[in-house]
Amino acid sequence: MARTRQCFLARCHSGVRGHEAANRDGIKQICSNASSKFDGSRHMVATHQVVIQGETATSRCYLHAQHIRKHAVGGPHYVVAGRYEDNFVRTPQGWRIKNRTLAGMWTEGNVAVVRG
Repeated sequence: MARTRQCFLARCHSGVRGHEAANRDGIKQICSNASSKFDGSRHMVATHQVVIQGETATSRCYLHAQHIRKHAVGGPHYVVAGRYEDNFVRTPQGWRIKNRTLAGMWTEGNVAVVRG
């Protein structure tokens, strides 16, 4: 997570499953808070589609994320599948995310794993 800040503009927006952030420090905090609950987590991201229009770009990719919390009441596994939808801006340091949204498609397992 050390490089999370480098992926986003200083002023950006992220809306991921009910968690909103308006800057990259907020995004890093959301990710840190979420991952601290888990004994393990694996995110697979694939099928990237990118459209570049000058100094901006849009992209989307599909994700499959499994989260594990060994002692969660109701079972240790929770899986999320969905699609990240991003808007990028080209900067002197390279492309940076201006906006990220997660469109959830389905979940499976014990939601207490992520709510814990």
